[in-house]
Amino acid sequence: MIKNLSFSLKPGNFLAVIGRNGAGKTTLLRVLSGRIDYAGTVEYNGISLRTLERLEIARIVGVVEQNVNLVPFRVFDVVCLGRLPYAKFFSWQREDFDTVEGAMKKVGIWHLRNRLITEISAGELQKTLIAKVLAQDAKLLLLDEPTSHLDLESQFVTMEILRELCREERTVIAVFHDINLAKFATHVLFLGEKSLFGGAEILTSKNVSEYLRVGAEIVERYFQIPI
Repeated sequence: MIKNLSFSLKPGNFLAVIGRNGAGKTTLLRVLSGRIDYAGTVEYNGISLRTLERLEIARIVGVVEQNVNLVPFRVFDVVCLGRLPYAKFFSWQREDFDTVEGAMKKVGIWHLRNRLITEISAGELQKTLIAKVLAQDAKLLLLDEPTSHLDLESQFVTMEILRELCREERTVIAVFHDINLAKFATHVLFLGEKSLFGGAEILTSKNVSEYLRVGAEIVERYFQIPI
């Protein structure tokens, strides 16, 4: 259970959420996306998300979940789903298709548009899901372990895509288990009995050791994080 948590981000910020299993990382993403009830307030541009309709939230918040049930749709069709908040009577316009094409080209999967998502690699699937929230034109992107099951090259490609989105003044909040990947973020949130939020400078071996309960010497040796 998450208690007494308060933080704010600006467009262009990249927040890495870190914590032990059961600390509430996935729960936090579900709260921010309005998928579960909660006590407190979540605001976007000073407006409480509680006051918005689901359709309005979908035009602001895009979610890339960790475990996705794969239905044999074309990659292009999956990315098109990101345009549902804007579709009129479930009918897509030329503008929607142009947006989908632009999103797919941005993450480098346009050549996969006619492939089934059941036939592509884990890295290509992750890019597809990111393209979907780009087509959604989401201003706040929530990602639950976006690099899990990816090879090393795909991990860094994914992280560079996320940093590029931040340079476009989008806000990214992502859950990480890999401390090295958390170094890409501008801000860090340690979740625990007493949570800690701050700039990237709080990603120290002391804090990692305390919140993840790993020996400081091990953290310094394997992750090269300052004390």
